[in-house]
Amino acid sequence: MIRRVISLLFVVFLLSVSSHSQGHLYVEAKQPHRLFDGAITRMVVHESRNLVAATSVTREAKVLEIQSLREIAGLTNLPVAVTGIDFSRDGAVVYLATQDGNVHVWRFQEGRVARSLKAHRANIAAIASGPEGTLLVIGGDRNIKLIDAETGAERRALPTLQEEVTAFAVHPERTSFAMALPSGRIAIYSFLLLSPLKVIDTAPDRPSALAFSADGQMFAAGTVSGDLREWNCADWKLAAQTKVHSALVTAAAYSGDRRWRATISQDSTCSVHALAPPGGSKTLVAPRRTFVGVGFASGDLLVAADGGGTLQTWEVRERPPDQRPPAIVVQKPGRATSGEQLRLYGAETEVSGMIYDEGEVVLTIGGVPVDCSPTAERDAEGRRGYRFVQNVALPRQGVNTFLLHARDALGNTSSDTIQVYRLSPNEVIEILDPLPSSETDEVAIPVEARVWIPMQSYAIAVNLLDIVVNRNPTGRVAGSVLKESVPLVMGYNQIQIVVTSESGEKIKAVVDVTRRLRGAAPPPPVAGVSPRRDRSMGPQAWAVIVGVSEYANTGIPTLKYADRDAEAFAAFLQTPQGGGFDNEHMRVLINRDATLANVKDALVNFLRNAIDIDLVIVFFAGHGAPEPARPDNLYLLTYDTDPSLLPTTAFPMWDIQTAIARYINAKKVVVFSDACHSGGISVEYATRGLDITKSNLINQYLVDLSRTKEGVVVFTASAAGEVSQEFPELMHGVFTYYLLEGMRGEADFNNDYTVTINELMQYVEERVKRKTKGAQNPTRSQTKYDKEMTISLIPH
Repeated sequence: MIRRVISLLFVVFLLSVSSHSQGHLYVEAKQPHRLFDGAITRMVVHESRNLVAATSVTREAKVLEIQSLREIAGLTNLPVAVTGIDFSRDGAVVYLATQDGNVHVWRFQEGRVARSLKAHRANIAAIASGPEGTLLVIGGDRNIKLIDAETGAERRALPTLQEEVTAFAVHPERTSFAMALPSGRIAIYSFLLLSPLKVIDTAPDRPSALAFSADGQMFAAGTVSGDLREWNCADWKLAAQTKVHSALVTAAAYSGDRRWRATISQDSTCSVHALAPPGGSKTLVAPRRTFVGVGFASGDLLVAADGGGTLQTWEVRERPPDQRPPAIVVQKPGRATSGEQLRLYGAETEVSGMIYDEGEVVLTIGGVPVDCSPTAERDAEGRRGYRFVQNVALPRQGVNTFLLHARDALGNTSSDTIQVYRLSPNEVIEILDPLPSSETDEVAIPVEARVWIPMQSYAIAVNLLDIVVNRNPTGRVAGSVLKESVPLVMGYNQIQIVVTSESGEKIKAVVDVTRRLRGAAPPPPVAGVSPRRDRSMGPQAWAVIVGVSEYANTGIPTLKYADRDAEAFAAFLQTPQGGGFDNEHMRVLINRDATLANVKDALVNFLRNAIDIDLVIVFFAGHGAPEPARPDNLYLLTYDTDPSLLPTTAFPMWDIQTAIARYINAKKVVVFSDACHSGGISVEYATRGLDITKSNLINQYLVDLSRTKEGVVVFTASAAGEVSQEFPELMHGVFTYYLLEGMRGEADFNNDYTVTINELMQYVEERVKRKTKGAQNPTRSQTKYDKEMTISLIPH
């Protein structure tokens, strides 16, 4: 595309079109460039190639890149003065019309004049390249011709005009051209046919400068009085008339997108106007000299030449360059309140928000570039919004600091520092009340805790017994406070809060409280009478523990450590970390006490006292055996069992199922069985289970018990067909030894001071397998139960 600017008399512009929505105006001068030692006489702009060509009274010609004003090519010592100039439509050639009637074809990139055409008998006043390889030549003798750009041969000519041409402009599509005449008329002709199309009368004023807009929709004429008139080319109706200068207008130009219009005048000024929509105006002054040419290059760059041989450029904008730093608005993570730190749980956090700026921005978080996507959103100052979302690592527990740094295209920068305190699992739940190791004589106390993560639900247990289960919080945001009232048992109470995060992770915190006796001591329990209580007393824990090493019948091999296993397990349950079971809620049957009648009474009558919210634990260590005549009938051997009369003297396995299904109301039942042992078959270790030559189905039956009802967990010492081993150096059955080790804290894999049933089983399975070199494989039930159920607590 070409823009032609000719001093005083002739102007030709070819422009591009775009849209615009603001009407403000700001003009910023760039560094001027001294092009010639003498005055500039002609100037033309090729917008798409970003080139400007100019000539001088010193008979020189130069081509420059507009943005940098870098000189690309030059001609010196031209034989005569240049009176007309234009680019070819592709920008590869500059046509130089001279005073002697010649047109020189200058291939400036090759550094040579390719040829010279004899276009006119005398002076050429103006020249314009056209379609189909043509040149339009206007002579100083008022003759106008269309010639061949290669040969110079005449194609068409107009009759000699009656008046001198005072200004000239070509339609951007090269379909027509306009000429201003001294009589005040403007004549418009077809370019290729040289036939008249339209005559516009501006009298009594006289046109002195003409210009078409780049889209061909508007036509402007500057006048000798300093006015500028504009017509709509669709109907040639006058659209506007504006006073732009105090003296004759010598040239006019539209910007490519028709946002701006510029005119120059003999009064040494250049006037720039905002057009779409109408906005401000700016007057530029050339001190002690006159502007001789004006035009627009791409990128809203205004170019003007003055009589001192200088090219001056200005950047035309809607408003002054944005000197405001980008505005960073961080939406995630949120900001901490005054005096507090922002606390988060996890190895990373999402950092997201908006940046507002005039143009595109580059954002880094911790030195890492982050994508910013433009949106339709704008801030109160009208700046465009760019959205960013980035996951940022929190490499350390404690304070993590990272910097957000934004930079816009103009070099304006802004920063924001975010500090995030990464919580350890032990810091997620902040127990506000009660204080650790506090004492009270109240039957129930308030529990209050602040949770520093968004939570789905929470639960509270006292001494392993659930008091609050799956409670939906009223506030789910981080920092919400939960409040509950929980009952206490006499003596030691360990309160456990379990929070379920939005991702499903369970996090725990514990606090211990001692309940003192208020007033007189309670009456002693009546012998043989089990304690009765209702739901109002809160959940309780019950246990039946059976361990038989010695049997009345000498035909049953003696075990070394089954009784010791049961005693150690019972003792642990009575510790605070084991749940603080009291004697009234435990039946411990060791050797002689583990008769068939006592075992049945414990499992059926004693455990009937447990209600649905309670916890029941059953532990059995001893022999198990099938009935020889009917091997599908399986029994646990009590102290008084007769091997020859198993159906009437041993405890049937199906009675355990009956007890769980029909008599035990608790919804949480945990069964630990170390029941498959046999007599000494090795000097190094003993095994439990009377007949190891047959497939051992005791454990399989026990695992199947878990299907009796939901919430039953069964964990057996070995798999079907295996036997359970005892090791002298452990002084326990290998299963019970690692069961106790795990409950004492070895199974606390995530160091949250609690051991869940899942952690315990995982720990015991691995350690037993390693100790027995894979010969014994503890087996767990696969039915539905709470795998995160706490089975023991670790003092801390």
